[in-house]
Amino acid sequence: MHPVLSIENLSVAFRGADAEIAAIRRVSLDVAAGECVAVVGESGCGKTQLCLAVMGLLPANAAIGGSIRFDGREILAAPRAQMNALRGARLAMIFQDPQSALTPHLTIGTQMAEVLVLHRKLRWREAEADALAMLRRVRVPDAARRMRQYPHELSGGMRQRVMIGMSLLCEPDLVLADEPTTALDVTIQAQVIAVLREMRQEFRTGIVLVSHDLSVVAGLADRVYVMYAGCIVESAAAADLFGHARHPYTSALMSCVPRISGPVPPRLATLPGQPPNPAERVAGCAFAPRCAFTSERCTRAPPPLRPLEGSTMVACHHPLPR
Repeated sequence: MHPVLSIENLSVAFRGADAEIAAIRRVSLDVAAGECVAVVGESGCGKTQLCLAVMGLLPANAAIGGSIRFDGREILAAPRAQMNALRGARLAMIFQDPQSALTPHLTIGTQMAEVLVLHRKLRWREAEADALAMLRRVRVPDAARRMRQYPHELSGGMRQRVMIGMSLLCEPDLVLADEPTTALDVTIQAQVIAVLREMRQEFRTGIVLVSHDLSVVAGLADRVYVMYAGCIVESAAAADLFGHARHPYTSALMSCVPRISGPVPPRLATLPGQPPNPAERVAGCAFAPRCAFTSERCTRAPPPLRPLEGSTMVACHHPLPR
């Protein structure tokens, strides 16, 4: 059985006036039906561009190579009409900022109902009834009144739940969730996570979860891909990765997470240095200038992504021991 999403050697670069900026470098990943795969890493590592590439929403100056197969069919160079038929129906995205993703001059009910009219050919009243039922399903309070409101009249948590509900209207095979809990308080975060978990169980929807919040990832993801400078540097089952990170970058990321147990440190841990300039070519490992285990080999040759024990794969010349 083929995965619902299969990405192989995907590369994305943006042509600028003076240089070509490499956003994604030879990324490969798979997502099975009903599986949640998380993509984590610092800002600017390519996580959002990966989602936009899958959705076919990259700008015109993007140069794309590799393969993106959805339900066994290549969609990387698919015609616009084919992508329009997929987006919103079988392939959906929860954008990072629902305030800018929702249309400001249309009511919530109108925006949700038109998805069903377009993709499922429902009559308008039927579409409105289904949209209302979905708002209630994703726990939007006083859903009938929210249907008549505009995006700016809703709180950030409500807008995010509207985005999730809109993505689920057609029971898609795959949802790309780009920072779905950003800027939400912990109570609303827990509700959003519960909705995503129910979506997997009920619809067998595959999820690509992009997040900076490792606690959210640990609670929802089956597998985790760690990105740095546009590359996958580690991938593993979530339990293996959080139990025994093998790449120094993954370990450094986890050390920056505040702990609620034990003594309070005088200052929070940070990751020293800066990610490399994406417009410059790196001869060796991109993480070498910030790594505590760098050797001369690391500066000369980029490490390939290779399997270790179990499901773990690491791109490092000096992986950490278990």
